[in-house]
Amino acid sequence: MDRRRFLQHLAATTASVNALSVLVDADEKRPPEMGRSERTNIEGHTSVCAFTRDGVRWEVYEDLRIRDGVITFVSSQITRALAKSAEASFPDEGPRFLGLKPEDLGMAGRDLLAEMLLADGDDPDPDRVRSAAPPQGSLLSPGSPGSAGRGRWTTFVGTKAAYDVTPVYPAGSTRTFLPAQYFPELRVAPGQGQPKRYDGLLGGWMPAARTLIELSPTTYYANSAFASRGLRDIAGTWEALTARLRPLARDWRARSSQLRDTLVSSMRKSYRADLNPPYMPPLPGAILPFREAMATERPSAQQWPHRLYAELLQADVLPADLATQAIETLRTHGGTVLGVVANIGPARPAPRSILGFISYGYAQMLLRLDRIEEFLLFLYSHRYHAHTRGSLTAGEVCGITGGTALFCIPAQHTIPLLVRWMLVLEDSDDDRLYFGKAVPREARHAA
Repeated sequence: MDRRRFLQHLAATTASVNALSVLVDADEKRPPEMGRSERTNIEGHTSVCAFTRDGVRWEVYEDLRIRDGVITFVSSQITRALAKSAEASFPDEGPRFLGLKPEDLGMAGRDLLAEMLLADGDDPDPDRVRSAAPPQGSLLSPGSPGSAGRGRWTTFVGTKAAYDVTPVYPAGSTRTFLPAQYFPELRVAPGQGQPKRYDGLLGGWMPAARTLIELSPTTYYANSAFASRGLRDIAGTWEALTARLRPLARDWRARSSQLRDTLVSSMRKSYRADLNPPYMPPLPGAILPFREAMATERPSAQQWPHRLYAELLQADVLPADLATQAIETLRTHGGTVLGVVANIGPARPAPRSILGFISYGYAQMLLRLDRIEEFLLFLYSHRYHAHTRGSLTAGEVCGITGGTALFCIPAQHTIPLLVRWMLVLEDSDDDRLYFGKAVPREARHAA
């Protein structure tokens, strides 16, 4: 590197920063009512939201066409554009450690990496220094080197006076925000790095840190099913509120029907009748059944399939034959235990565990399909094997070998929901109630 050129650039940068500081100081001293007269070009930017603060309405736009596109706040008087940065937090292409073996680096008395970086007698090349080792935080899944068995931060965000500070983890998560709940691709196996991740800042400095992870879009059938159900149900609310909202309600019903038709068509095309037993995947294009996929793919798009199927069935938008195929897929591919949805994982020589929470959508569909005996088996198994005896405390995921489980409020709601449906079940689309649909035969005879 040419040191003279570097110093020239440094001097120019310093002068620019000093000039910018003068402009910023002048801007901060400007009376609030004057604002900025210039307008930032937001053509092609995506409208994100709008809000009102101190009586001033703001509209927010983001340039999503590029990785570091600006976020712009626009009011009637002033415009503020916040720049975004995004630095790669994954290793460069090519060999690690400049091609040296990790064990040689540890055993040698000399600093072999430094010797290679200074070997040409000139200033070290920053790009070569950067690629000499993986970035901090690029291999931080549980069980990987450097993880120490617990989640490691990549940065922190907090209040201005640091009265409250929270770590940010590699997947862009915090202790209370977990993106992996919505993007299963973010879950990685021990020893594997995250998908390609970029880290940076919003507006130039803290507390607005940003994490950008490149993921291929995955559309699960459960997402489409719940969206279709939500649009349809809320449309009825609009109609009931006021006649003025009826056009909106019609539009939402049409969108719901279109989404449902697309979902049904895709599921029919994806059904693997060629397998024995047949297999209905939880998303389009899946090749392997979920247990095989989880055992061989890192990460697998079919991770946590128990949730995907339970929510798909709970939405109640499928025709009876497709709902039956989804149920049979769980029953014949290792997705249930004692008639309850299992906490599905790769096949292993041990009893499967009961999914104590979120599995009630499966039970509800059993009831809607008049599979009464299976519904009652679910009810009894959950009561006796996903709850403690006597105190009736439900577990999140419950083994059947005599151990205990984590407490989980949604799991505690399961039996009340099933008893309610057993006695009174509401049709999802019509004004119809079913009374005593799953009352056990013994109880009916006793009455």
